[in-house]
Formats: sequence, structure tokens, C-alpha cells
Amino acid sequence: MKEPRVREHIVAWLSSKGYQIRMAPHRGRPPSKTKGKGRPSKSSADPDIKGRKGTTYYYVEAKGDPPSTGQIYTAIGEICTKRASTTPTVFSVAFPVSYVPFVLNLLSLRAWKKLDIRILFVTTSGEVKEYAPSRASLDEIKQLLH
Repeated sequence: MKEPRVREHIVAWLSSKGYQIRMAPHRGRPPSKTKGKGRPSKSSADPDIKGRKGTTYYYVEAKGDPPSTGQIYTAIGEICTKRASTTPTVFSVAFPVSYVPFVLNLLSLRAWKKLDIRILFVTTSGEVKEYAPSRASLDEIKQLLH
């Protein structure tokens, strides 16, 4: 499942939970900003999907097939750069279920808890499964392999 399809399913899922959705206006490398002297800094681009329900936000970075370790690290890095938000925000990464073995191999429970991000898997039928950092969630994710 390619990234646009993953985003489409995540948008439908968040909408069904009552979130108002805003998609990132563009993708790619964020523009450089100059802060006086020295090296220009990169501005942080919006997440792929930003959901809002009242004063609560739900940020999602999505990746699509083909799965790779680089894509997982990129998604986690991109969502972590949004952590400066001071409003109540759920930070998450979304992948097709084809990523399950890669995620299980790369992300330890201890690291996942420290990152405090949700992992969303989109099944081939378009169902979205949400996992918060916990041992029970890790066990549930392992069940997706079967």
C-alpha cells in the first residue's frame, strides 16, 4: 500500500473519531530559514496529517510501501521534531501492515515508551489499528504477523 493510500485510510479513521483534518500543504525538504549570522536552520514541516478535536491534536507521519528501516527511522524522526507543541497532542506514525516485521525488529519497548508515540497500522482492508507504547500493544502487534 503506497503512502497516499495509507494517508487516505488514516484521514477516514480520524474523521470517524470526530477530528477535523488538515493535510500537509506540500511534501519534500523544508525550506531553509536564516537566523542572522551562521548556518541557516531548517524549518519543521507540518506532519502529513494533523487532526484537531477541540483543543486536542493528533499528528501523524505516514509512510507507504516498500517497507524499509530508513522509512521507519524517517517517520519517527519527523514526528519527534513536532514535539515542541505545547497543546495536548498525540504523536503517531502510520504504516501499512507490511511494516510489522521491520517495526518489531527495530523498535524496542523501552525506546517506544521513551518516544511516547502511537503506532498506527493500516490493514490491507483499510482498517486502522492504533497501538500505544505498552507490553500488551507489543504482543498485539506480534499477532499481526499471523
